[in-house]
Amino acid sequence: MQIPLTCAHISDFHYDGPYSLSCVEQAVALLQRHPVDFVCLTGDYTSRKVPDEQAYSESLRAISQHALTMAIFGNHDGGAYMSSVRGGPSTTEALRKLLEGSGITVFENTRETLTVRKQELEITGLADLWSGKNFLPWKLLLPGKNPSLVMAHNPDSKDFYARYPWDLMLSGHTHGGQVVIPGMGAPFVPVQDTKRVYGLFDLPNSKQVHITSGVGNLRGIRINCRPEIAILKLVPGTQLEY
Repeated sequence: MQIPLTCAHISDFHYDGPYSLSCVEQAVALLQRHPVDFVCLTGDYTSRKVPDEQAYSESLRAISQHALTMAIFGNHDGGAYMSSVRGGPSTTEALRKLLEGSGITVFENTRETLTVRKQELEITGLADLWSGKNFLPWKLLLPGKNPSLVMAHNPDSKDFYARYPWDLMLSGHTHGGQVVIPGMGAPFVPVQDTKRVYGLFDLPNSKQVHITSGVGNLRGIRINCRPEIAILKLVPGTQLEY
């Protein structure tokens, strides 16, 4: 990488029920104030069902018009996790159609070489860790000459894929803990690694993971845990700046 590249990392809109579209629109408006080279959306665009697909598509299109935008699915976006006892969609196809119709490139166990300002990045978008679609990582996470960025909704993916070559993983899912108690931390976090639920972390073998607190929430609750859009700077010859 020859010059710094700027990436917006956004996750967990959860547009459904208590989390209104106006909150999504506020996040989009904040993003539009920041020039970025590309945007990574790391899943959970709804909690169960999108109330107004046309209005949501307009908000998502505003993101893709601001910068090249890539997306992966989260556990709430359809599939095994949602269709069992949670009454959600059995597949991700409805959200895929919505995202792609909004000008967003969808990754699901796919990898592409992205050229940004004459620089190449390897971008891999993984299926959600709970989806049952975590197969053939050795065909996706390959050694190469270019920096490797991985989008994976659940940050526990960093351990699941630790033995494969990649440089930076972007994740959401935790909502930063959503409820954070002073002196105790976040008591309810849906990950195995409860010590890493928000922020930027250095990992062995010069890997890094960035876990955003996300935009939305479940059940309309956030305590001592602000929503965010994260602006990340990929700096030549160094690790990530945040």
